[in-house]
Amino acid sequence: MLVWLLKQYGSLLAGASTGDSPVYLTARIALAAFVSFVTAVLCGPFAIRWLKSRFRERI
Repeated sequence: MLVWLLKQYGSLLAGASTGDSPVYLTARIALAAFVSFVTAVLCGPFAIRWLKSRFRERI
């Protein structure tokens, strides 16, 4: 998905990015952080529920 987003919005960065420019790297890092945060928010409750059902400990 990250590659697709970079292809879709790559034209916005085309003027400022020529390879490994700081602007291009910063945009990629920000986009990766955003996508990972959204993935964690969406998948987190399912992972917690699965872990609770799999590992039960008495307190």
